[in-house]
Amino acid sequence: QAAPVAAASAAPAPVEMTRAQAETRATEAFAQLDANRDGKLDAADREAGLRARFDAADTNSNGELSFAEVTAAQAARAETRAERSGGRGDRAGRMGFLGHPGMRGHGGRMMDRADSNADAAVSQAEFTAAALARFDRADADDNGTISGDEMREGRGDGRGRGGRWSR
Repeated sequence: QAAPVAAASAAPAPVEMTRAQAETRATEAFAQLDANRDGKLDAADREAGLRARFDAADTNSNGELSFAEVTAAQAARAETRAERSGGRGDRAGRMGFLGHPGMRGHGGRMMDRADSNADAAVSQAEFTAAALARFDRADADDNGTISGDEMREGRGDGRGRGGRWSR
């Protein structure tokens, strides 16, 4: 069951993450993104993810998205994000079509940086190494835990610019 959404006036809950938790989250994220389960993230996974989101939004299965279907899909994703975040703030406007960050370029640049052998695919090892490198950059005091303050500082202006994570 999802956590209740906190009132808008409530202060964000303090957030901390250990390096082990970051590694676990990277493993879980990779598994979710590897749509065809071939052990790598590539164009086929991006297309499969987009097709799945399109199909879920196309509620009348006519192969076209109406304005109402797109609006409903966006509202559903916003609600899911709010439930997941426990009311820590809305991320509306950060995501591209149907909530896919890679289509706006930011996710694509992150994947390019993670592709250490430049084979146009990101392996589980590359994905995890990139996630842990971002964690290490954000862990300003090198104590193996990112505090809420380090997380906010690491994100810079909140749009992936200017923080330690973007380097």
